Amino acid sequence: MQTFLIGVYTQGDPSRGVRRLTLQGDALVDEGCVLPVEDPSYLMHGADDALWGVSEGLGAPEGQLWRAQRQGSGYTRTALWPAQGNSPCHLAQSPGGRWLAVANYGSGSVAVFDGSRPEAQACALFTGTLHGPDADRQEGPHAHFVHFRSEQELLCCDLGGDVLRCFREARGVWAETAPLVAFAPGSGPRHLVLRGSLAYVACELSATLAVGDLATGRVLHSQPCVPNGAPGTVAAIRLTPEGHLMVSHRGADCISVLSLANPERPSLLGTWACGGAGPRDVWPLEGGALCACQSGNCITLLRGDAAHGYMQVAATAVAAPVCILAETPLP
Repeated sequence: MQTFLIGVYTQGDPSRGVRRLTLQGDALVDEGCVLPVEDPSYLMHGADDALWGVSEGLGAPEGQLWRAQRQGSGYTRTALWPAQGNSPCHLAQSPGGRWLAVANYGSGSVAVFDGSRPEAQACALFTGTLHGPDADRQEGPHAHFVHFRSEQELLCCDLGGDVLRCFREARGVWAETAPLVAFAPGSGPRHLVLRGSLAYVACELSATLAVGDLATGRVLHSQPCVPNGAPGTVAAIRLTPEGHLMVSHRGADCISVLSLANPERPSLLGTWACGGAGPRDVWPLEGGALCACQSGNCITLLRGDAAHGYMQVAATAVAAPVCILAETPLP
């Protein structure tokens, strides 16, 4: 049996919060809420074995960063801080555990917290200034994803500015540098997978996968995530156990799997229906994947692989699921 934590949009009811999903064979069961929090839009395991998350706070002027500890069959929130911006949608912790970063989508800001203090405190806030050609989605910066490349370097996908932002630390002080990579105008970089100096970036608005070389700042390759230019946007990008890239597409409501046999030019191996509408997140498994279908109000289970194809074998009703985290951290 495997267990997963699911963050959902709570629609004003925190008791829906973070939910536990069990997977045994091909059976999926929603075990209910294990942590009552509002709008948990992203979750991660911390270096201190805690569960960390951000609460987006739909419609609120500011979101929240929080920490929780496992207690019995559930979790208890042990700390709560303002996210220093609105609509936080992603967070990351540095490899050594000292720094925490939050991507605030609504305000476009990146907040860095010092976790070495008795209570994590915001020590830097970067608001951003860039915008893109899409008047509806790129009227200003929209920080969507953060990742610590090292203890002293932080990356951010800025959907509003079409860039990969970079922040560096020296003697406890963080500063923003020039963007590392500029993507095609209107592409909207959302999430990435990093392998060495290559960043595989899911560009939401153009529904493309872009390969950015962090050493040179060049975009080496870009291609549609689904064939025939199907309308819609991409959301999650993950690395599968087989070493492929898996991307979810909202509109075609599918997952796409791409080979990294040529690291600078991924090739599309196939596209398969995910079984629900609006796949916001995806979690690759050995021999399958879980999809959090936000618009379809369900979690679906796919079985298969890129060589033989994927097929939906199970689903369970979960209202507005937006993120998935394996409950036991992977080695």
